[in-house]
Amino acid sequence: MRLGTIYIKRKSWKDARTVFSKCCKEANSTTCWINLGLSYLKLGEMANAEDAIAQANILDNTNPKVWALNAILCMRFGKQRIAQARFALKNAISFGIKDAAYLEELGELFE
Repeated sequence: MRLGTIYIKRKSWKDARTVFSKCCKEANSTTCWINLGLSYLKLGEMANAEDAIAQANILDNTNPKVWALNAILCMRFGKQRIAQARFALKNAISFGIKDAAYLEELGELFE
């Protein structure tokens, strides 16, 4: 997981995707699925991102990062999913999202 985190910090999304795909098979943790979903999202692989974020939500539906990623994903799909994006953002806020990168991206997308 540390290697994958380094790749995310460097924005090496393909390498992060590879590492977190393996992590999800071995550890099956919410954090692994969140990072895999983020990697897919950044690579524009929306269907895979949605699957990974859904799996993270199944494992922990009170994780604010899961809800924030879900909101980002919905916003990337466009206006047809704006209601879902607002619902996900509301949950991210209610569960205490504090990650500046997620909040910044959400702000830019909602703007």
